[in-house]
Amino acid sequence: LDELERRGLTFDREDIKDYQDIVSRFRPSTLKLLMPNNFYYFSLWLDPIVTAVIEAYMGFKPMLREAYIRRNFPCSYRVMNHNWHRDTNHKHHLLKAFIFFNDCKIDTGAHRYIAGTTETIEFRDKIYYTDDEVEASYPLASEDHIVSEVPAGTVILEDTRGLHKAGIPQRHYRDLGFAVFLPKVLFTDNKGDFAISRDVHGRLSESQKAYISQSNIFE
Repeated sequence: LDELERRGLTFDREDIKDYQDIVSRFRPSTLKLLMPNNFYYFSLWLDPIVTAVIEAYMGFKPMLREAYIRRNFPCSYRVMNHNWHRDTNHKHHLLKAFIFFNDCKIDTGAHRYIAGTTETIEFRDKIYYTDDEVEASYPLASEDHIVSEVPAGTVILEDTRGLHKAGIPQRHYRDLGFAVFLPKVLFTDNKGDFAISRDVHGRLSESQKAYISQSNIFE
């Protein structure tokens, strides 16, 4: 962060006037917010159909550890998740839910995933890989190379220990929410990157409440 600040590549809240000012002057690749403290958002993130699939895949009830809303813009340079990578939150158990809030096409940043790569030994010597490197083994025509062109409202559950990347929008932007589900860690507070009020938490079902650490609840 210090190096980014020295190069003039960061901005603070007092540096901007409004949303449009951010977009026009700083041309961000991504804007990300913690999930709003809203009953309907939490109900969507912890929808019973979604959590039933999560528990069947993982074999237990995990914890909600991250919950965000993210907007991806057209940008000139690849950053972080625009490159092929694997998530390393947990060696054995990890699921992410992606909730698309607008139609996602190739030119608005379709998500990509290589099926069957959660346990493979290839592509583990670096953090990020180029399209050329990955497509040499998994060309676009391969049935394992999944391109998620999906309509608004689609929910994708993905074991992101496998190779994946976010597409870069060429026009407009891509809006999605995402959640990270990980095993409950014994003897810790399991606090995640989100906050929920006691009022909103109280309106959730008992099954949904079990996904949320007490450390994330505020008055």
